[in-house]
Amino acid sequence: MPMCEDKNVKMCLLEQIALAKKKSQMSACINAAHIGCINLLHTLSLYISNVKSLPEIKEPQQHLIQNYLQLQSKVHGIIGFIEENFTPHCDLLPAGTVHLPSCSLAGLGLRFLKCKQILQQLSHDTILLNIALSSSEKFFSENMLTLTNYARFLYLKEYVWHLEKVIASLGKDDDVSPALIQTLLLLNYNRFSFVRYLMKNLKEQVNEIDSKHEQIRLWYVHLKEFKQLQHLSDYALFVNAPSLKKIMVSNIKEEIDFLKAEEMSEKPRPSCPDISEQSREHVLTSLSVAQLALFVRLLIDVGIIQTKNQSSLLKKIAAVMQTPKTISISEESLRSKFYTPQGPTAIIIKEYLLNMMNKLRSY
Repeated sequence: MPMCEDKNVKMCLLEQIALAKKKSQMSACINAAHIGCINLLHTLSLYISNVKSLPEIKEPQQHLIQNYLQLQSKVHGIIGFIEENFTPHCDLLPAGTVHLPSCSLAGLGLRFLKCKQILQQLSHDTILLNIALSSSEKFFSENMLTLTNYARFLYLKEYVWHLEKVIASLGKDDDVSPALIQTLLLLNYNRFSFVRYLMKNLKEQVNEIDSKHEQIRLWYVHLKEFKQLQHLSDYALFVNAPSLKKIMVSNIKEEIDFLKAEEMSEKPRPSCPDISEQSREHVLTSLSVAQLALFVRLLIDVGIIQTKNQSSLLKKIAAVMQTPKTISISEESLRSKFYTPQGPTAIIIKEYLLNMMNKLRSY
């Protein structure tokens, strides 16, 4: 796209976008124009610096500088035109970029460097400062914009603008750390080192409490805070990674689940009730233990009760039966009387059987 008059450049861009058949082609055209203009600003800045560095600047060099500055002004105008009119139609141009001043990669790098110097003076938290600055430092070491690093450039453009706002709002003796954390949260700074930093701070708060129940309660407070976190949804330091909000909510839920499991394991378990003693309903019989043992033997001997394990049967009967004199029948007592019936016991059982026969006749 030739760099002719400002209006002709804009018309050329509009024609290219109108010819695009798909949204992806439109986005590619807009992004290419935006990247090209930003890189051109950088190149023009280098040209101007080189000319100004000459030992002697004569009239031709002054005219050259003036031409470069006029060209820079036109490029700024085209960048503003793109950002103002095509942001809604391009995935890589986040909504809300219109308020940001147009700048080259080098220009943004200088603004970032100035922010860094001031932040180093205001911050008492070197770990946070390193997390907040190291990704940007690596980016600005690159010389040219490409489609690969273009999304990061747009993010850092917003990021530097917010850093400048934070710095402007602070006094000379203020600690910038709280405001810096809020800025990183707002801009969805989804870097894992920042997640670890946040989780470490939250855990330190929680660990000051002795009660696990109160620890869980505090984690729920933090969970609510991050669920309600408002951030710029169009921005992310790492575009293809989960949002900072989503990562933090997931991590806090894991902490809650872990503490709940620990709390459950520490609770004393209620003793299981003895089924034989508490849950079974006892059957009261008018027979004595000896009479009961003989009566059961008769039932087995005539085949009314069939069992291959007499000991097991006697154990079950002893567990559920009670006599007027014996509330809890001993299994051993029932077994001994089962195998050695006494004469008086047999007479009483015989009377019961006769009574049963008489009853049967009346049915």
